[in-house]
Amino acid sequence: MNEKSISALYGDSTINLSEMIWLVLSKWRRILVWILIFSVLFCLLSILGSVNKLRNESFIAQNMATNNHLLQNYESTKTKLEARMQTLSQEINQAHDYEANSSLFAIDPYHVFFCEVSYYIDAGFQIIPDAAYQDPNYTIPVVNAYQVALSQLSPEGILGELSGNRSEIEYDSRSSFISVSVSRVSEPDCSSLSNVKTDVLSTDSPAGQIMSIRVIGGSEEQCDALVDAVESAVSENEARIRQTIHDYKITLLGTNRYQTKSDELILLHNTFLNDLDQLNTEMSSTLDQYNSLRRPSLKSLDASYVLKEAVKAAVLGVVAGFFIVVIWLCLKYVIDGKVVDPESAAYIFRSEVLAFFPRDRKYLKIDRQIRSHLNLPSGSEPEKMLKLAASNLNRSLGTAHTVLVAGTVGREIAESFSRELGALLPDRSFVAGGNLINDGSTIDALDQSDAVILVEGVSVSYRKDIGKELRMISGSGKAFLGFLFLELPQK
Repeated sequence: MNEKSISALYGDSTINLSEMIWLVLSKWRRILVWILIFSVLFCLLSILGSVNKLRNESFIAQNMATNNHLLQNYESTKTKLEARMQTLSQEINQAHDYEANSSLFAIDPYHVFFCEVSYYIDAGFQIIPDAAYQDPNYTIPVVNAYQVALSQLSPEGILGELSGNRSEIEYDSRSSFISVSVSRVSEPDCSSLSNVKTDVLSTDSPAGQIMSIRVIGGSEEQCDALVDAVESAVSENEARIRQTIHDYKITLLGTNRYQTKSDELILLHNTFLNDLDQLNTEMSSTLDQYNSLRRPSLKSLDASYVLKEAVKAAVLGVVAGFFIVVIWLCLKYVIDGKVVDPESAAYIFRSEVLAFFPRDRKYLKIDRQIRSHLNLPSGSEPEKMLKLAASNLNRSLGTAHTVLVAGTVGREIAESFSRELGALLPDRSFVAGGNLINDGSTIDALDQSDAVILVEGVSVSYRKDIGKELRMISGSGKAFLGFLFLELPQK
């Protein structure tokens, strides 16, 4: 053991964390015993308390109320989740059906076909020059009447009949995209997207106006079908409008077809798909909540309740016992500062304990390494054990001849061990000494010795003083062979 390592372990500070940790580790057997004691104690107290609770009517009633409350919350949550999943499933299925069967998604928004049908309407309006009163212009009412008539058309039905599969599915209000709408250029929504759109374009002649009807489709065939339906509706309502509104003339000017993309239709498709993704996300989240839902564990007031409470108390007792014993050992270390037993000394000082002599002198404890090396039994007569220890000590001495036996327990005890060891090892010279810290003759004997054995007392010798002795031995360059510990009356 060198000076540097000793100084690191035994400085001038009162509390050494390393020593404290080693002390706690050396007491693992005591810790286990107290953990068992606390565990059994807590378990017994829990059993007594549980039995008393089972005899308490108010506790039984409160337990029943708690169980009912937990069950009601569980059933309510489960029912809500199931209902929500059913609703979401229906909405998702409807959305998929709409996506697969609706005329809206049958149209490629990047290749939309537009057809415009133009009519010239003349309601016979003439401006009377210099007249204060002018005849009413019935052109606008006639166009409005056509707007109403065309709005009754069902492009969904027309396109469904064309493909042989009439779609009856509606998704929110987006099916109105396929419906007929009529607008005039003077109105703000004249550019809104629709399958059939009527624009009233003013001309230079007040005698008539041009009505333009626009339809859209996914193919030329669809546009032709819608144009035919529009022309048929115009012809069918011509006589009725003339009779109910005013006499007029209507002339088909021509039809214009072209193909381009539709930003409005692209937006509708993307909005629909985003809504479908949100539905799927909500469905997945709801399903996860449903799968993670567990039926509450109800507290049954029977033998199983007593057993569960006892197990909980036993675990609590293990934790409490561990912390209480560890805290007690740490406090004892801080307050007392004495060596509590040879085992903790072996951990703290990292040195071999040659022998331990209890007060009753019935047993002699040897360091584990010595016992393992010599194959010693755990309990033997002190004289036999000391002989074996001396034999092992003789092998570890090497060329060392003079051995100083000293310690904080005093010169008298050291002299007794010197005589016993000297009798067992006559080829060696054992010199007795007192306290290395303040005994001048012992310090002088240290200079004349080759090796040192420290004799210390359990619960008597202070760790701080032993640390000082070890520093003096290390500083002198002498070999330190180990400790002899005795159980002495506390000072």
